[in-house]
Amino acid sequence: MIQIKEIKPIKVSGLTSFLVSFEYNAEIINAIKALTTSYYLKKLQAWEVGIPDLAMLLDSLTLIDDIKLELQDEKDVKLQKIEKQIEWIPDYLGLPNQKN
Repeated sequence: MIQIKEIKPIKVSGLTSFLVSFEYNAEIINAIKALTTSYYLKKLQAWEVGIPDLAMLLDSLTLIDDIKLELQDEKDVKLQKIEKQIEWIPDYLGLPNQKN
């Protein structure tokens, strides 16, 4: 099974991206590498893919294996946007940054 989970971007630009994880399969890897934007995240042993590539990714992967797609709740996305907008405040005020 291929797992695709919406996440806060690590290497891909944008508000959200998708983390693709699966047991090794060269056919899946080739489908991911064919996308415009994809990064292998060695520590997570998964691929990060941008939003614009999701439709093409789903089209190609449904021919290979079952897919489990996890999308974030809209509230989570809004919270991430707010957090990104205010992350500069501790530096501005001269306070230690409380990043997790």
